[in-house]
Amino acid sequence: MNLFNKPNYSISRIDKNELTLKDVIAESKDKCDVSLAGIPFDGATFGRPGARYAPKYIREHLLSLNTYSYEFDFDLSKLKILDFGDIKVSNTDFNFTFENIFKASKECMKNSKLSIYIGGDHSITYPLVKAYCENYGKLNLIILDAHHDIREINEPYSSSGTFLRRIIYEENKPSYIFQIGIRDFYNNYYYYKKAKDYGIEILTVDKIRKVGIKKILSMTFDAAKQSDVTYLSIDVDVLDMLYASGTNSPCINGLNSMEFLNIIKEICKIENLKAVDIVELAPLYDLNNYTTKLISYSIAYIIAAKFSNNQ
Repeated sequence: MNLFNKPNYSISRIDKNELTLKDVIAESKDKCDVSLAGIPFDGATFGRPGARYAPKYIREHLLSLNTYSYEFDFDLSKLKILDFGDIKVSNTDFNFTFENIFKASKECMKNSKLSIYIGGDHSITYPLVKAYCENYGKLNLIILDAHHDIREINEPYSSSGTFLRRIIYEENKPSYIFQIGIRDFYNNYYYYKKAKDYGIEILTVDKIRKVGIKKILSMTFDAAKQSDVTYLSIDVDVLDMLYASGTNSPCINGLNSMEFLNIIKEICKIENLKAVDIVELAPLYDLNNYTTKLISYSIAYIIAAKFSNNQ
């Protein structure tokens, strides 16, 4: 069964001399350096819906970007980047959706050196991490997020705020879990204690600013050395709401765009980083498309940072 739909976007060009990512990214599921896959699912959000539209909006901005990075002195046209399309989902049938994500991610991981999944709400991380744990073994999970997402809610409800708790209770679960960007007044003490009990390393925004990005991320590098694979999950609400109005749960006192990109740059130095997901972008609430543009830029930035380090 085909697990993917054709990607949906519309790009126009006004300068024939420009080389953009539209010229570089092809639609295919062949062997490649980087695979992109959209996951237009937001059926598990209890906040503002709309993350299902993020893959379309992100592609339109991403493909309009040029290919050269001055910072990394690297041109993305050197790479084979393929868009696998959108994984088939149902916003009313969680089991169907999560099973498709689980199967499709295995197709992505076997065909690419780095897979980037464009969500979608944060519940999509559950089947993705489950697949990577099953395929690789010891997994180092790094999450950029304002919230712990280990809620205990009444059955039969499910929520994007429960995804990490579900991961932790799987038989094949991450060996290390880091939460970067956790914020005051958006998490209660009960879940702080539960996160500590689960062995989650909590790195708050305040701690990042006091200790410094490189020093505080050194423990993620140590964990990566003890792991078979590293997986990065980016919840857009890790950014301050001044930079990310277009998200399910905008929050005060988050990372600014420079802090956000610098953290990504450091994480991309981890050699066994194999997967990234980006979740909770809700474009319909996005003032002047700022959040969408920043996240689209960050995808190009991730690819340049990751592959320029390996040259």
